Amino acid sequence: MKLEQRMLTPFVKAKYLSEPNFRRYTSIIHYLYQQHEYYYGPPALTSDIYNHIIEHDSLNLFGNYTEKQLDEDLKQLEEWGNVVSHADNARVSKIQDYNRSRLRYQCTDETIEIERMLEKLDGQIHRIKGSLDSKMVSSLAALVLQFQKMDLSKALTKEERAEFNELWTDIFKRFKTLREEASDYLGIIQSRNIEEAMQSKDISAFRVKFTSYLTDFIISLQNNTLIIEYALKDIRNKGLVDRAIQELIIYQKDKPNLEEEIKDEEMAEIYRMQWSGIQKWFVQDEHGERYVDYLLKQTNETISKFMKFLEQLTEREQQMKSRKHEFLHLAQLFEEEENFDHCVKMFGAITNIENPPHFFSERNQELYADETIIEQGPEVKPLQNVKTAGIRKKKQIAVIEPSEEDKQLLAELRLQKAYEEQQLNAFTQRGRVVLGEVERIENFILYAILNWISKANSTNTKHGRTDNGVKYSIEKHSDQMVTVHTTEGILTMDDYVISFEV
Repeated sequence: MKLEQRMLTPFVKAKYLSEPNFRRYTSIIHYLYQQHEYYYGPPALTSDIYNHIIEHDSLNLFGNYTEKQLDEDLKQLEEWGNVVSHADNARVSKIQDYNRSRLRYQCTDETIEIERMLEKLDGQIHRIKGSLDSKMVSSLAALVLQFQKMDLSKALTKEERAEFNELWTDIFKRFKTLREEASDYLGIIQSRNIEEAMQSKDISAFRVKFTSYLTDFIISLQNNTLIIEYALKDIRNKGLVDRAIQELIIYQKDKPNLEEEIKDEEMAEIYRMQWSGIQKWFVQDEHGERYVDYLLKQTNETISKFMKFLEQLTEREQQMKSRKHEFLHLAQLFEEEENFDHCVKMFGAITNIENPPHFFSERNQELYADETIIEQGPEVKPLQNVKTAGIRKKKQIAVIEPSEEDKQLLAELRLQKAYEEQQLNAFTQRGRVVLGEVERIENFILYAILNWISKANSTNTKHGRTDNGVKYSIEKHSDQMVTVHTTEGILTMDDYVISFEV
């Protein structure tokens, strides 16, 4: 229904939800909807409707309900356009039987759609909402490329037209799924209090899963967006859209339909709006903007927000740890140590002050020429708690004990880190490395090489130092480009030589 029609004519088909007898109307419509949607049954008899309402009256709302009232309610619903009646002529053999024939009722299409919408709203709480699956983008890209390769220069056959209609439907079904699932998933994350939501999670394991999940989606979106954009531009430049819409209209008109036929111009407008929607999402406009960039920005902000929360959580845990016992232990060591010079060295190691010039004390005491400050005994200072110190009280959060999954994950991360350090150490022990001659390497080694080159190029001497303290220098081996093979692909880069001091 167009906006102009809704402004001129009230939509009475939804009145059954708000009228004084809405309970009776809703029960009737719900039964007829179930018969149509789930049981695929024929139009229902009045007696069937009445028996169902009475038998399923769990709230005791229909104790005085009669079949006469049901007939009146059905007539009212038919007047509003919610139900249609049919004469039950299945067992009619005489004119007298025809005159006494009963009526069967079924919901109209508009009422079925209203009930579907209400059912969807009721099920929002129980359904799994939202997803950022990387496969959604890659599958959409594959369908768009399939459309790009189609030959629409000549009229399609009936079978080809049916296949193309299925392709078009799949494209926009995937596109709709991507928009709705991504919007729901990010909406849930942004609307929830992360601190409360993480109380029941295994922090370390969830962090890895969450960041990996969103990162995979971002990589897939970045890789496939360029493919989809190029394909959509190529389809538009070839003029395939108008030809495609013509074929789709022919397919729709070939289908037998008892409803009022939609005009060609209206069908073409529907298809153009679908195409315009996917264009706005993936193809940059004259201002260089497109909707998919907002999705990328939202996803990146979500990862940043989550990582910032983890940093705050770590800082809070560090602040909550009391150092009282550490200082008491140090005081005990100083008290038991007889060598004053050794105490000075210990103090210097703790405070990073190599030669402390003096001790400072707030205690007022008499000075004795024949006694040193050490011989006069230590000053005792009581430790102040939060209340007596007047420090602003901080909100405390529960310290989440690592689960078995967390412990296993941390152990795996330590093993992986140790393996990477071992391999990087072996790589630096080669001394002189020509990148053009390097055999297939693992991806973390390539990242380290790129980091070393970047650090060295930022200096005038082209020298640098690795994280393990190994000094190195770089120089151009030739002006040619070389390919470096890794476990995840091939990188083309400048022909550098890295010389390690080993």
